[in-house]
Amino acid sequence: MSRSSRGIVGFLLVVPAALALVVNYVVPTVRTVRTSLSANDLDDQDFRSWVGLDNYRELTGQALRATGHALSLAAVPLLMIAVVAPLIAYLAHRAGRATRRAVAVAFALPMAAFAPVAVAAAWRFEGRLGALPDPAQVGGATRIAFWLTTLGLTCGIAVTVYLAAWRGGSAGGSGRRPALVVGTVLAVAAVAVALQDLTYSMVLNPWGVDNGAMTPAGTIFGTGFRLMDLAGACAVSTLLLVVLAALGTVVTVLLICTGTRIEFGSGALGRAGRSALAVVGAVAGTLAVLAAAGYGLWPWLSNLGGGPVPEGISTGTALVNTWLPPLVSTVVGIVLAALAGFGIGAVRPLGRHSEWLLLLFAPWLFVGLAPFIVEHYTALSELDAVGTFVALVPPFFVVIPALVVLTLFFRGQERVWRARVAAGERGGPLVLRVVLLPALPLVALLGVITWVVNAQSLIGPLALTYRPEELTGPVVVLRQLGGFGAAAEPPAFGLVLPVVVLVVLVIGLVVLQLSYLDRLAVRTGHDHDGADAHRGTGGYPAPSPTGASGSWAPASGRSEEGRPSR
Repeated sequence: MSRSSRGIVGFLLVVPAALALVVNYVVPTVRTVRTSLSANDLDDQDFRSWVGLDNYRELTGQALRATGHALSLAAVPLLMIAVVAPLIAYLAHRAGRATRRAVAVAFALPMAAFAPVAVAAAWRFEGRLGALPDPAQVGGATRIAFWLTTLGLTCGIAVTVYLAAWRGGSAGGSGRRPALVVGTVLAVAAVAVALQDLTYSMVLNPWGVDNGAMTPAGTIFGTGFRLMDLAGACAVSTLLLVVLAALGTVVTVLLICTGTRIEFGSGALGRAGRSALAVVGAVAGTLAVLAAAGYGLWPWLSNLGGGPVPEGISTGTALVNTWLPPLVSTVVGIVLAALAGFGIGAVRPLGRHSEWLLLLFAPWLFVGLAPFIVEHYTALSELDAVGTFVALVPPFFVVIPALVVLTLFFRGQERVWRARVAAGERGGPLVLRVVLLPALPLVALLGVITWVVNAQSLIGPLALTYRPEELTGPVVVLRQLGGFGAAAEPPAFGLVLPVVVLVVLVIGLVVLQLSYLDRLAVRTGHDHDGADAHRGTGGYPAPSPTGASGSWAPASGRSEEGRPSR
């Protein structure tokens, strides 16, 4: 394929995701900023009354306190990411294949048991925090619950990613550079998640006031939907968007500048020699984390089905409301992300500069629904769609985190493909075997993650639905808890994450860990970094730019890096 044809095809693959970006992210951002500069006049739905920075002056202090609380929530996740998880992963990597796989599988349950509303509600119902504390002290109780209930999930994700980083190390066996990159990305992601958490603020802080236990997302919801100060909520949203945009841009630039990519290869990829001390350390560390995670999850795991469904609530309707609407946006969003990732990472319309196209999406890499909830509410109100099925569909039709991950994967596999073409294999069928088929499990995994996370989301259904037949499982459980005190009987936890779904998720994750994730490697470095850039591709030499039949490389006799072909 010629350079011009490759550029056209690559850009065409990115266009659908770019259009979704404009509609789902750029336009709501502009509307949010505009509303934040307007007066909060409920009779003026167009927010035409300009007040400048008045809303910011009134709410900046509250937003800063909420940010401080969110950062305190991220403290233990950051400890897991910076110290515990990399140590466990390194020891498991040194301990050999059997221990490495055992450690990865051991975290399957805490990783699959993602049901934050049910877990937090179980803590409150079981009295883990004692009687609901004084409003001035609820911040500390919220932190303890958040730390212990998310510890296993955070460590499991981090260990899985760090193992891939250690497998992607240099010829000398060192994965320090990939580990440093992924550790930085995970740490930033943990902060972004904490800033947008609403669950613990709502479940464990029913007062919903500025008492040191609200995150920015909680402040946005409370200001906009309890006080009905939509303009003020948009001011907090804008401040949050600025922070999230900076975090997303920094992470994207880091990934591009370090040449980070993901490659799929042999299970023996980057395997270190066995060490008895490493085996003991990896097992001991894993058991310690699992013990703490088990303590955090036990109030929910010991009562998975929960109590009876409240009168007036249909189990089937609640489950459909919980799982079907997110499936719609997930399927579309993952497909568009995969197309764009393939276009940028594999087709490479800008040659070696193609990854810089990710900067179009970078400011919204970590942005969820919380900063856009007010504008989403007003947009649905204009369409008279609040309280309908449409309101339950997450308004994101391109999954930007998946787009970035898939771009890195296709970039890695494109390098493998070029190396094998240079070794004399046919280019056409090789694209299917080396680039496309290995991506399918990753696409499916990212799709399931997106689906589950959206199904467990609280802020959209809580703000946009009212009648019993519209409620999702998490909202039903929150309402069962009531405003204050403990509920008389356990909430219907089965509406949040049914047992059968949890079992399927655990089994699926175990299978993926053993058959697929154990073969992924995170690598860093660019093509000009040397021969080690292609280690793990089966020992093939550096690729020829002219390739064989079906090659995507330019026909001009120069490689995409601009060096003369040999």
